Amino acid sequence: MRALLWPARLGEPGVKKSATEHGIAERHLMMTQAHQAHPELSVQRLCELFEVSRSWYYEHLKQPEDDAEEIALRDRIEQIILEFSGYGYRRVTHALAREGWRVNHKRVLRIMQEESLLCHLKKRFVIATTNSRHRFPIYPNMLAAMVLERPDQAWVADLTYIRLLKSRLSTWPVFSMRFPVAVLAGISPVR
Repeated sequence: MRALLWPARLGEPGVKKSATEHGIAERHLMMTQAHQAHPELSVQRLCELFEVSRSWYYEHLKQPEDDAEEIALRDRIEQIILEFSGYGYRRVTHALAREGWRVNHKRVLRIMQEESLLCHLKKRFVIATTNSRHRFPIYPNMLAAMVLERPDQAWVADLTYIRLLKSRLSTWPVFSMRFPVAVLAGISPVR
C-alpha cells in the first residue's frame, strides 16, 4: 500500500503502474484504506492517484445501503411471486407500489429476469380449427365401437374449406381406416 503512495520522481508518471493494474473495486477499497491511514490526503488527490473520478468514489461510498435496499426489494418481489404465481412484472410493480415501494417497472422486470421469476402460465389446450358450437346436427361416431379386421371395411372422409384471397377451395381426402393413408383426394374451387 505504501508503494502506491510514494511520490513519483522527476520524469516518472504521477501514478505508479501497479495502481492502475487493479480493478475498480480494489482501487476503491485501497482508497478507503489510504484515506483512513493518511487523513492529510484529500479525496481529490486520492482519486487522481488511483485514476477514478470523485463522483464515482462518493457514489460507491453509499453502495452498502443500496445493496441492502436491493436485497430487500428482491426478497419482496420473490415473496409476491410465491404468493401470486400468476403475477407478471406489471402486477408485481403495482403490488410494490401499494406497499409503498417507489420502483420503476423496468427495474422490476430486470430483477425478475435475473432471478428467473417471470410468470410462465400453461395455457389450456384449445382446438382452434373446429367450431363445435354450431347449429347443425352432430352425428354419432359409428366406428368407435367397431373392430376393424380387414382392409376396405371402413372408410372416412373429411371436407375442408380453404379461404383464399378471391375464392375458396374445398379439399376432401378419403382414408381407409385400416391403413390411414389418403386413398383419394381432391381439390375444387367453391363458388
